[in-house]
Amino acid sequence: MTKRWIPIAVLTAALSGCAPLTAPPGLEPTRPALTDTAFATRDGLRLPLKVWRAENERAVVVALHGMGDYAQAFAMPAPWWAERGITTYAYDQRGFGEAPFLGVWPGADALRQDLRDCVAAVRAAHPGVPVYALGASMGGAVVLSSLAGPD
Repeated sequence: MTKRWIPIAVLTAALSGCAPLTAPPGLEPTRPALTDTAFATRDGLRLPLKVWRAENERAVVVALHGMGDYAQAFAMPAPWWAERGITTYAYDQRGFGEAPFLGVWPGADALRQDLRDCVAAVRAAHPGVPVYALGASMGGAVVLSSLAGPD
């Protein structure tokens, strides 16, 4: 091999190891559910959940944090919203905060499915109350791309 091919060979070897690593799904399929401290996903993962409840509830928000953040990102606005009749649910998305597989990308499809399932669980827990999804940064991308799907 000539010397000019060495950098190409090194680059090829380096890039072949760049296949994305994604977090595995949970191992116990279940019905998505909410508790006071967790959102149980359809594949059995328990994602940490923060809830700020409004007394005279007029609306509910499912809030998604941004990249490198977690549910506590809504600790400032959520109490203010609660005083105004808006209950907020915010969970640590897969791979973030105290959720399983910290630092491992779960894949966009998993993030979108979690949001759809959480919204469905919130609607079931709050019948007749309008439910909204809100996202900051990456969370906004999850919300918007969820709206683009066939669901």
